Amino acid sequence: LVIGTMMAVSRAMKPGQAFARSVQRQAVVGSSRAFGTRSADPAAPRKGVVPKEVSTAEEAIAAHLKPGDMVFIQGIAATPNPLVDAMVDLAKKKEMKGIRTIHMHLEGKSPVPDEEAAKYITPLSLFTGGNLRAAVNNNWAEYCPIFLHEIASLFKKQIHTPDIALVQVSPPDEHGYVSLGTSVDCTRAALQHCKSSIAMINKHMPRTIGDGLVHISYFDTIWKHDKAMYTVDPVEPSAIEKKIGGYIAELIPDGATLQMGIGNIPNAVLAQLGNHKHLGIHTEMFSDGMLPLVD
Repeated sequence: LVIGTMMAVSRAMKPGQAFARSVQRQAVVGSSRAFGTRSADPAAPRKGVVPKEVSTAEEAIAAHLKPGDMVFIQGIAATPNPLVDAMVDLAKKKEMKGIRTIHMHLEGKSPVPDEEAAKYITPLSLFTGGNLRAAVNNNWAEYCPIFLHEIASLFKKQIHTPDIALVQVSPPDEHGYVSLGTSVDCTRAALQHCKSSIAMINKHMPRTIGDGLVHISYFDTIWKHDKAMYTVDPVEPSAIEKKIGGYIAELIPDGATLQMGIGNIPNAVLAQLGNHKHLGIHTEMFSDGMLPLVD
């Protein structure tokens, strides 16, 4: 299973058809609001704007990064690690102090992989994973406790205004629309309120329809780079975890709506719901354990 949070709606229409009608409506609705040079709606094309295409991650970062910048990084399976690595390398090389990153959980290396990087970069983590815990404990990074649904408000209310957004997207379709793929979550709001943006275009990024569609003209710089998406292989729950899952499953009635996290305990619960009827799902994580229930 590709790890990610998707606030996207699948539609039967082709991507071009789905947005041929909606873009007109959204462009009108969003025309009264603007953030910098961007419209309020990432689906509305910026007339006459063509993003600069570069050949390396280093070139993309060098065109935007300055000391003191706040950098939003798209997270989870969509983490654009080559751009993050280029940012870390440039900050060290140019001794760019005061850079802050803001993001949810990131896969791969963190923005402060070593003490040298911590001299120049301070992450503000909104969901801390294993690769950043040591940095938080060493005071190289900050952690902000926050509900998932409130993160977008940090950008909408301009509590934090990123100078740069680093994202990973699918290739554009014939109408110029790319998809934020596996991690729409707070990324769309960050794009709406950032000052500049860099997109890594990856053919392996799954294409999700809905609010995850962004017109290519919304980005300032693009870089084409194909890499495999991050995945996590499911682990067989232990005997104790299965026992816990059984106790929880007994409390779930037919017709219940499930909100599930990721890990062995949720999967152990799901594995014992095969005889339940009319279950619903309203969740930020769609884990491997849900797939047999859907099938």
